[in-house]
Order: sequence, then structure tokens, then C-alpha cells
Amino acid sequence: MKVVFFCSEDESLGVGYLSAYLKKNGHQAELVFDPRLFTQRRILSGIFNVERENLKKIKRMQPDLIGFSVVTSNYQWALRMAGFIKENMDVPIIFGGIHPTMVPDATIVNDAIDMVCVGEGEEALLELVNSIERGEIDYAIKNIWFKKDGRIIKNDVRPLVEDLDSLPFPDKPLFYDELPFNYARYTSCMASRGCIFTCTYCAQPYLRKLYHGKGRYHRRRSVEKVIEELEQMKRRYGTRYIFFFDDLFITDIKWLKEFAQKFKKRVNIPFSCFSHPSLVTEEAVHLLKEAGCNLLMIGVQCGSEALRKKVLKRFEPNKHIIQAAEFCKKAGLRFSVDHIIDLPYEEEEDLIQSLNLYNKIRPNVVNVYKLIYFPGTEIVQMGKRAGLLNDEAERIINEGKSSGYGHFLFSPTEKSLRSDNYRKYALLFSLIPLLPRRLVGFMINRSPWRLFIGKLPMPLVSLVKTISNLKAGLGFLPAIVLYYQLHFGVTILKQKIGNLLARE
Repeated sequence: MKVVFFCSEDESLGVGYLSAYLKKNGHQAELVFDPRLFTQRRILSGIFNVERENLKKIKRMQPDLIGFSVVTSNYQWALRMAGFIKENMDVPIIFGGIHPTMVPDATIVNDAIDMVCVGEGEEALLELVNSIERGEIDYAIKNIWFKKDGRIIKNDVRPLVEDLDSLPFPDKPLFYDELPFNYARYTSCMASRGCIFTCTYCAQPYLRKLYHGKGRYHRRRSVEKVIEELEQMKRRYGTRYIFFFDDLFITDIKWLKEFAQKFKKRVNIPFSCFSHPSLVTEEAVHLLKEAGCNLLMIGVQCGSEALRKKVLKRFEPNKHIIQAAEFCKKAGLRFSVDHIIDLPYEEEEDLIQSLNLYNKIRPNVVNVYKLIYFPGTEIVQMGKRAGLLNDEAERIINEGKSSGYGHFLFSPTEKSLRSDNYRKYALLFSLIPLLPRRLVGFMINRSPWRLFIGKLPMPLVSLVKTISNLKAGLGFLPAIVLYYQLHFGVTILKQKIGNLLARE
């Protein structure tokens, strides 16, 4: 059996695991990749559009099944491509990933989609592929919803894979044979699955409820398996930097002790990881620094204790955030904070409290984001109660059409669209790591200066963030983005010119 995965823009660890699992069990897996260059620039996006070329590529591959791993930001793209495929080929299509998992009812009704995978997909996809190979689809496969005879079959989810070591390493060559060579030098890895917190803007609370009674939700791979995977990457690709994309890298101090020792001895390259501020202890920071951590990314999201508790269900006091920063500074470990602007019920005083908190702890990078409402998250309902969203806005969110991830806009009546707090404050947040504490404090507490900063051009936010990343030892990030665009830009132009010459 041959499964073709259709992905866009970046490596997908989820698809890497699915591909490896299928190959381990005797099936074929291939990739069709769309870089989606210049998606926010209509003329350029048209020039560098490769949808027709990818359709021809899929036809040549002759797959038995086509899979899309979908996040909200690429959902509309995936629907369009699935529609093109259905118009030209008779092949079953399955959508999986976080977006279909959060809103399976809204996903499976689309004509181009035959099946939806809800939740983790390794075992479910293998069962599906095996049944197709036998010549008769099993419509009782857990985790998968089917269309059959005009009705939708909604199967329950199976127990979670608790032994993550039983899964093969993700199929990195599937992507690295398509992506520019330098991608493999700055690779991604996950040492765990799940999260112990219930933040309202995140999918984790929904997933925890979905899997209630189906096994331990937060699971961790053994240190040995993680190290073996990274050693393999280093040997094969000369990997120079690792991004751990775990929701929480610091949860088990015993595991971290073993990791720090083995990683330093056998891998010994810089890495970044995420943590919740309440989990950042002095011992954990020391171990991360000892292992070679270059940047600890701490999710704060809001510096107002009251708003953070009310809207985000984040109950840690500011003293934990301040203490986490002090531990990092004492150990000489660089750290960043994430902040979200335009939360429901947010007032100017909340923003000023946040600015003052970050100016006090002085992170190396402040990553500031405008709130994006993702389907199925609790904060969507909170936005409706606050009068920022209505039922129509929720429908647009579920369809992946809202501003922020799909380059669409809410109806002009939506209050969230009229909020300009991001425009007014994003630059000031971003400047905190680069300017002296007293100067930042002066600008925060003087309305004319806040107003002046808020009127400066928005591209300055990206420039300031780039400078902060350079200072934090992440200067390769903008270089990777630039090389990605150059690599695919040149490749696509050559391909299109070759096609034109062939026609002549």
C-alpha cells in the first residue's frame, strides 16, 4: 500500500511519525510538499503557485490513500487541494491533525474529505491502510470517522499510546529530501506528548477531555530513545541546533537529570525548549544550562495576575515568574517570554502591568502575539461572552477563515477586528530586551511616549524581534527563512521556465 502525505510550509513531526509507523509495518509512504511562498502577496503567490505541478506529481505516484495533516492555518489550503485531487483522481482522502480533531463535524462534511482521523493517528492509520489493502474498508476503526451510504460513522477514540518508546523515530528523510539542506542542521524533536495545564487558548483541555479514561495523558519518552534519535540526526545531517517542541520540557526532574548527563556527553549541541513558569526551579535551570540549553522559552502570556487567572486559567502568581527569571539569570541561561495581546476583558492597565513585569525581569526576547482564536478552545466562548465574537465569527474560526491564520477577515461588525492594542503596544513589548530598564520604564509610564511608539510602522516589530534573536544566539532563524524562500523560489522558477520551454 502506498500512502502519499500532502504537507505545506514546514516539516510536520506528526506526519514523520505516521510515515515511520507505516514503513515499519511494510507500507510505502511518500510526500508532496507545497512551500506556499508569499501567501500574503497575491501577485507573488500566483507566480510561485505550484498546485498544478503537485497535482501532476500525485498522479504519477498513484497512491492508494492521500493524507493531509491539518492545522488551522493551512486548513483552507488543504480543502482546496483535496478538491483539486477529487476532480482529477478517484482516491480516498483522509484529514487528520489538530484542526480536524478539534472540529471533526465541521471538517468531514466537506465533499472532498472521505475520512477524518480524530486524535493520535499511528495505530488508526495502520489499521485503515491494512483494511484497504485487504480490499474492504473496516468502518469500525477507532479514531476514524467515515462517510458511508450518505451517513457519517463516528467512532470513539482508542486508548492513548502510553509507551512512546514503542514508536519508531519520525521519518526525517521524508521532509529533508524536499526541504533545503540547512533545515536538517536545525532540527526539531519531541520528548513527550500532552500537557498538565488547562490554558483556555490551547487545545490541550479539549484533548484531555477527549481522552478521559483512555490512559495517562501526559507521557514522556525515555531519555535513551531521545538521545539515540538525536545521535542519528547528528550523524546523518550534521545537526547543529535542536528545538524541543514539547508543550512542557520540564516536568520530571529525575528525567531531566539523566537527560542533562547523556545529552552533554553524547550530543552536545545547543537547544531550546519550552516551560511553564511554575515549573522553572533553580535545579531545573542548572540542569538545562549544564546540558547546553541556549534559550528557555517561558509562556507567560499576560503580566496581570487577575486577567491571567480570569481569562487564561493561569493561576501562577507573578512572584513565580520573577523567581523563574532570577534562576535563569543566576545560571547564565538566556530566556524568552511569550505574551498575548487583545485578550477578552483586557484593559490598558493590564497591558501596563505586563510591560512593567517584563521590564523588571528583563528577558532576552519578548515574543508578542495578537490573540488568535483557535477552533474548539475555551477562549472562543469567552470571547463570545465578552461581546468580541458572535456565532458567525465562531463558524468562520471553525472553517479556518479568521484573520491571523487564514488571511481572511471577520465581518466588519466584529469588535475584535477593531481592536488596535496589538498595533499600539507590540513594538514597546518587543523593545524591552534592547533598551535600558530606566528608558523603558519612562516610556511605559508616560502616555505621550506610549502613544508615539504605538504609531511607528509595524514592520519595526519584526526588525526588533530579529535583533533580539540575534543577541539571544538565534541569528540563524532569519537566515533559514531567507534561504527557504530563495531555495524554493529559484526551484519553482526553474520548473516553470522549463515547462514553458517544453511547450514551445
